[in-house]
Amino acid sequence: MKATETLIYTNTATNQSVSISFFSNLIPTSFEEDVDASFYTDKNSGQDGETLQNLDLEPREITIKAVFQADSNYRLFEKHIKSVFNPKTEGLLKYSDGEYTKSISCYPKSIPTFSYTNGKGSLETELICYGTYWKEQTVTDNLASMKPSFVFPQHFTPYTLFGVKAAQLVTKINNTGDADSGWTVRFLSSFGSVKNPYIINRKTGEGVYFIDEMTKGDELIIDFTKQQPVIYKNGNKDFSVLNELENLEFLRLLGTNTITDIQFIKKLPKLKTFICDYKVKDGDVHPCGLINGYVYIQNRKNFNTKEYGDDNYPRTIPSKEEGIYVGQENIELWRRLWSSPQWPGEM
Repeated sequence: MKATETLIYTNTATNQSVSISFFSNLIPTSFEEDVDASFYTDKNSGQDGETLQNLDLEPREITIKAVFQADSNYRLFEKHIKSVFNPKTEGLLKYSDGEYTKSISCYPKSIPTFSYTNGKGSLETELICYGTYWKEQTVTDNLASMKPSFVFPQHFTPYTLFGVKAAQLVTKINNTGDADSGWTVRFLSSFGSVKNPYIINRKTGEGVYFIDEMTKGDELIIDFTKQQPVIYKNGNKDFSVLNELENLEFLRLLGTNTITDIQFIKKLPKLKTFICDYKVKDGDVHPCGLINGYVYIQNRKNFNTKEYGDDNYPRTIPSKEEGIYVGQENIELWRRLWSSPQWPGEM
């Protein structure tokens, strides 16, 4: 590593960091990266060589070596390093050379190893990065913002202009990296209301449309780093899109999330199957009674099932075996949630 280069490893659980540079207690002696590729091929009888079908990159492995001055407190220093490089918690490694900065999520493969000779200590740690790619930058663009036009000296008139609202309502964000990647977009309504913000992939034409109005101060985050986009509004996962899916026939809410209520069912007249593992904050599951089909909802202490006499969940109409398919009739068999008539608890 060069004198201008710096590594900072942060334990994301404790927010404690360790800096490795020529101007810190830990001086780097080696920084190595390795990314292997896996090749998938076919070979037919009589074929010379093989036919490449696909390839992908394995997790990135990083090895860091550093030295430090072993003073009387070296045991406390070692303990601190080990607590930060904890293999049980995720970390963030940030690299900077003074002008260029990038970061990558990773886990220590093991606890760092230490050795001591003649008053000097050395350590070695290995990191594994399942995401493979470094992330380089955050792009910020102000849409419909105010551009200041008031400067000194100023002669005030009845028509003195203090600022102009920018007319730009659409912006284009380019991926300057070497590969396709997931990303996260953040909408912040700083100056007023924003109606129906949306994102479109110009290559595929696919998009995400947020059918709602943001008021001043609202924050909307759409995370495309997961298998499916996840929407957060003011720090909470947003489920308001469910109110707009009037033609939906099959819905499963899988996971350990908490949803405020399930009143959206009243706006889904065609819903035939509803499966819910979520916690329902207000405890009102009576809307399930509006579904003329299969219902499976994990029972919770705060549910008002007995109040309405609907304590026979899970239930299915017309029968257990047939009900599991209700709402999936128009879905290709191989795409269906289950390929055999089983209850979720029997999978």
